[in-house]
Amino acid sequence: MPFEFAVLKGRSNYVCVQRVRELDRAGEQTPLTEPGVPAAGLGPLGRELRRLAAWAEDAGSGDRADLPWEPSPAAWAQVSVGARDCPGAARCPSGRDCFAEAARSRAAAADVVVVNTHLYAAHLASHGELLPPHDVVVFDEAHELEDIASASFGVELSPGRFTALARSA
Repeated sequence: MPFEFAVLKGRSNYVCVQRVRELDRAGEQTPLTEPGVPAAGLGPLGRELRRLAAWAEDAGSGDRADLPWEPSPAAWAQVSVGARDCPGAARCPSGRDCFAEAARSRAAAADVVVVNTHLYAAHLASHGELLPPHDVVVFDEAHELEDIASASFGVELSPGRFTALARSA
């Protein structure tokens, strides 16, 4: 029987079009030049951000896994957002071009949606807001389900969360 399938990942796995568009706007996000580096000369982070921005222009899916190289964590953090930091497609100036929203649309139209356990737990924690309606769930690596669900339903305070909060404020 023919069927359509889609792979869906959490938002932070997709490049954020809005974040890329903000790269050159000083004050709204980290500019492409590094602190203390003249505008004419980009440092390693700035060069990597330019490379990511160029890739995002032609990226079909915007999925980090489709990159032909592995970006540094610092660079990827500048061009992606997590679910907690995203205002949603309706409130984002780039919502119509959003790679994560396009992936969600493909998932909504598919007969089978493949997600990882972390995303499914986040779906449960959001009261069913992340994934399309479904009748069957199959878990791979089910022995990790308890720990992943606990992490998704609990609260975790880390230095990174405080940094993200300060950046958002």
